Amino acid sequence: MLSQLPQYENEQSGPKISIIVTACNEEKYLEETIPRLLAQTYRSFELILINDRSTDRTGEIIESYVSKDPRVRSIHIDYLPDNWLGKVNALQKGVELASGDYYLFTDADIEFHATAISSAIKYVESHHVDHLAVFPFNRGRKTFSMGLFSMAFAILYFNATKIQKVSDPSDKSHIGTGAFNLVKKSSFNKTPGFQWLRLEIIDDSGLGLMLKKAGFQTHVLNGFGAIEMNWYPNLWAMIRGLEKNLFPALGHYSYGKSLIRGLIILGTGISPLAASVYTSSWALGTATLLFQSLIPGISGLIVRKHTKQNAYIGFLIPLGYLLFVFALAQSTFLHWYRKGINWRGTWYSTKNLQRESRVRL
Repeated sequence: MLSQLPQYENEQSGPKISIIVTACNEEKYLEETIPRLLAQTYRSFELILINDRSTDRTGEIIESYVSKDPRVRSIHIDYLPDNWLGKVNALQKGVELASGDYYLFTDADIEFHATAISSAIKYVESHHVDHLAVFPFNRGRKTFSMGLFSMAFAILYFNATKIQKVSDPSDKSHIGTGAFNLVKKSSFNKTPGFQWLRLEIIDDSGLGLMLKKAGFQTHVLNGFGAIEMNWYPNLWAMIRGLEKNLFPALGHYSYGKSLIRGLIILGTGISPLAASVYTSSWALGTATLLFQSLIPGISGLIVRKHTKQNAYIGFLIPLGYLLFVFALAQSTFLHWYRKGINWRGTWYSTKNLQRESRVRL
């Protein structure tokens, strides 16, 4: 389903890459993230660190590296223009300063192995790719419930994005990852740019959409062994972290669409359980449950290759779907109740976000 990022021999030189990292109150990650980026075996790069209105030591940490390494450049944002999401505005500022032949957009909590960028640039150059999206390995501690939710999320996300068709130029399927979006500058400059995505909640997928609409080639790879992250510390943090995303992504800011999609996923989750309960024979009910769990189970085993989850979780995916529907319902309810979201210290109304929404999963 998702090919591995090849581990090439170290590339010491090549096209210049502008690594653009946006950070809002990320002091707990930057002391690990920045040294890993500076230690890349690929040497032709600049590192642009953007302090997006942080109230902690983020700006101070960034400046300490500016003074130590000439490859590091900094941007400090203290004002957010109207009708811009904070992160998208920060990405725009990074592009304005960047001088590389490629832009690598990544988050402040991503850990890069030493040859990650070397492998990525060798891949895009040899395959003539305009945009490479790489999924990181989530190495965080996983409870049973987190494993279920993570695998259900992966299956539903891969299906919604039609990930197997992303590299097909004739297909509209698109994708992007906040952890690793590598884009050729000359291709990016032929798109509307981040102005087009200024109020797009799902900005990483939005970047992929924008490039695909402009006719450029996207590939997507699994980054196991190259980039890692701790997605969320526990299940509740995971559900809370997806509050702003699920309703826009799946409901398209429509409560009716959110309800319909939630019911479809819910039906997928409970149909095996319901079928087993309403059969008259215990043996037949058990057989029905096992049979109807087979397809999601096989899907789970395929995704397990990329998530490194326990094998048995694949056959319990229907329970993961129930957790996912709960997260979708909460996201939908909170958007309705609050009439918007508060993100990075700024309030955005649902009405304005809906008007500028681009991504439709």
